[in-house]
Amino acid sequence: MNKKAYIEIKKIKGNEYAYISTNIWDEKRKKETKKRKYLGKSKDNLIIMKDFAIPEKTFQYGDISLIINLNRDSIIRILDAKSKYNKEIIALCLIITLYRSPLYNAKYYYKKTFISYVWPRLKLNVENINPILRALALNRENYEFEVNIDEDVILLHIEVGMSIPSSLNSNNVYAILDIFLDAKTMDIITTKHIIDNFDSIERFIHLSEEPENSGILILEDSYYSKNNLKLLKKMGKNFIMELSNDNAINELKNELLHGKIVLKKGYNDFLKRYIFHTEFHKNGLWYFLFMDHDVPRESIELKNFKNIKFAVTNLNINHNLIYQAINIRRFIAITILYSKYRLYSDREFLRDSVSIEGYILLNSLSLKFYLSLFKHHNYLVKGRMKMMENFLLELSTVNIFLIKNEIYMTKINKKLLNEMNLLMNDVDPLIRDYKSLMNILK
Repeated sequence: MNKKAYIEIKKIKGNEYAYISTNIWDEKRKKETKKRKYLGKSKDNLIIMKDFAIPEKTFQYGDISLIINLNRDSIIRILDAKSKYNKEIIALCLIITLYRSPLYNAKYYYKKTFISYVWPRLKLNVENINPILRALALNRENYEFEVNIDEDVILLHIEVGMSIPSSLNSNNVYAILDIFLDAKTMDIITTKHIIDNFDSIERFIHLSEEPENSGILILEDSYYSKNNLKLLKKMGKNFIMELSNDNAINELKNELLHGKIVLKKGYNDFLKRYIFHTEFHKNGLWYFLFMDHDVPRESIELKNFKNIKFAVTNLNINHNLIYQAINIRRFIAITILYSKYRLYSDREFLRDSVSIEGYILLNSLSLKFYLSLFKHHNYLVKGRMKMMENFLLELSTVNIFLIKNEIYMTKINKKLLNEMNLLMNDVDPLIRDYKSLMNILK
């Protein structure tokens, strides 16, 4: 049986010390035992609490540490180039990756994160943003990606269009992006772009001509036309194109409207769940129908085309690969356009063609950093993007404290450790090793 706790003063060598004491009944020994906890010195009936340290500075650490660790090679290569503003460029990429922040807020996020401790004097004031973008464009060879390509790799050219508001004039600038990546590892091999006032499949094909292993073009519905299909065939391009319901139904009206359409259930390794699908072969092309639905049936008879995804390709390959390709394109397009408001907020920095070029390169590098979070394919879909965002939010609560010029790190709780191991394959030892991180950045 416990008794109430009480404060006990003990005199030791002329000094008085205060303890909080509790008498606890010991069942085994059948007697009371005393438990004491030291409070501090006692003087003039006042208790002076024992020394404790107040952090001089606190830095957000966990989320930014993860991104740096996943992109060590790229960051080291950029720093080794020793070009002007290379540290500022890395800092801006990290900030865009994690916080989707417009560039005029960059200094605020920089000050609150661990990079401001390692790099305390970065020039991220508003007046420096345009010179940073220009320096990036003029030294682009230091920031482009270098990835060796194996012969058996499935390569994807992801096409994304961006309408960029510029301070050059009242009209927007249109950029066509070719994001060339390894479908298995999600490593970006390179990004290319053309700035123009219109979008065309010829432009995108021109972008995707290199490297030698040109891979598969992954296109959005806006490219679907008889002429474009003929052009792709004439140029010998392998492609997968997602179709709108209207285009698909118009092309397959006989098959869809006059036949009994049954979607069969199959397991998708990419999504780690079941999807329903069917396909038609027509005029040398394969048309696919997909429904992502969790129902306990082996097949579904279609009565309408709501919630159906359509795709067309000239490749006779497994339906799962088609579905994965259109999901990857959707995911990347959403990732790029997810922060569309930033384009308008950053308009003041896009003063000429060079700074626009730098801005596109900066966002391409940030995309590479962001995709490194999704090495595990079960999380590379739109619906689970929010899951990763929530994980990063939790990870941002892991802080670094500066106390008397010494660094201390907050404890990573068990729940977060479990999530980290599930998503990142035991990356937590790297996150704990902040000294190694400092060596990378210095």
